[in-house]
Amino acid sequence: MTRVVLMACVLSMCIVLPAHTTFALERATLAIIGQDCSQWHDAMVEALEQLDGIARAQADVIPNHLLVDHDSLQRTAEELAGFLNRLAVAQGDCRAVVMKSCITAGSSTFSAPSARAAQ
Repeated sequence: MTRVVLMACVLSMCIVLPAHTTFALERATLAIIGQDCSQWHDAMVEALEQLDGIARAQADVIPNHLLVDHDSLQRTAEELAGFLNRLAVAQGDCRAVVMKSCITAGSSTFSAPSARAAQ
């Protein structure tokens, strides 16, 4: 009985661990720049959600921005912006630009000031 339980645990780890490491979900924030672009947000969201590796796209969270949860191993945020910029709806004045923030721009190290520097 313990062998069966141990085997089941080992098999579940073999299935769960590789699946977790092969899908790196990231959120891209894309600013949509241009006049009256909000009328095209739904079409942009629909087009993005048709792509492989897109988990979700949202246009109603931040004004004039799209939030795109995507598999970063398949597509980059820059590729998503380029895709939107090639759409027929974006051929006018609308343009998608990747927003980099302190959250999405990578990691940095923070060190507290030393006691000597505070004196």
